[in-house]
Amino acid sequence: MEEYVKTLEDHKLSHSSLNLLDYSPSFYREHILNPKDEDTTYFRKGSAVDCLLTEPREFDKRYVLCTVETPGGMMGEFVKTYINFNVLKKENVNEDQLRQASYKASGFKIKYESVIKKFEAPEIQEYVKFTLENKDKTLLSREEMTQTINMVNMLKSCEITKPYMDPINCEVRNQVEFEMPWETLSGKVYTIRGMIDKIIINHDLKTIQALDLKTTGKPVYSFPNSYIKYAYYRQAAIYQNFVINIFKNNFPDYGILPFKFIVAETACNNKPLVFEVSSDDLLIGMYGGHSKSTGKRMKGFAELVEEVEWHQKTGEWEIKKEVQDNGGIIILNELKKW
Repeated sequence: MEEYVKTLEDHKLSHSSLNLLDYSPSFYREHILNPKDEDTTYFRKGSAVDCLLTEPREFDKRYVLCTVETPGGMMGEFVKTYINFNVLKKENVNEDQLRQASYKASGFKIKYESVIKKFEAPEIQEYVKFTLENKDKTLLSREEMTQTINMVNMLKSCEITKPYMDPINCEVRNQVEFEMPWETLSGKVYTIRGMIDKIIINHDLKTIQALDLKTTGKPVYSFPNSYIKYAYYRQAAIYQNFVINIFKNNFPDYGILPFKFIVAETACNNKPLVFEVSSDDLLIGMYGGHSKSTGKRMKGFAELVEEVEWHQKTGEWEIKKEVQDNGGIIILNELKKW
């Protein structure tokens, strides 16, 4: 089978990539041409919670407690680069070449010899050894591991969220990966991909419930702010659209319940909560519309797919379509009372 090569003209879409297009077409282009893996504590903990909840047998295969201190600053960048080069190295590349390449890529201004002297410190070498031995796993700090376990325990024990974590007499599908076709007005078909954390099928009540798990470093009651900031209404619309079109075909007489977000705090100061997405928000997430809270117009995923097509056709990635259509002018109307 011929390997799929992602290009600006031919690539799959996702909630996160469409968010990036909405933010900046040039950032979107860079993301497609030079993708980078997100490796922040936010993403690590969120993914770890998802795994421990929905695929607990896989957790030890994917994550490991980092028992050594992670280097920081410029040395941290050097070590990270060295490890990446080491994992990807070819047989004819020797140790000195790895170090030289890491030195150039990390941006050090001090002499190479001085960097290597620091790099050879026992604590740095211990971290390198540990990381390479666990190169196929994600390293979690003690704090990250503790918070992950605490969030999972609270989600499974809290009376609000327990029914969704361990539903009784239901078929549960975890980490449901999907690719969904979406046709633009011109007839071009794009592929939108995603992964739904949990789909609960209740055969007694004949209902289908799709859920997404979120973790937050802020109080759980502030989730509505993140919901707007990260356009989770678009994510909900994409996921619910998939469930309606795919699962409804397999279970035609089943009702599709409103999409829900299950949200837990990393600090576990408040109980985790369930946020249900309204039908109005799902429509805006799909086709766009004005927010009742801010008065601003929010783009739906359908119109962002149309914009992807526009950028591909015009080759214009340095300006948004609506700004181009308005002659490069943006009207400032931020103070209007709605």
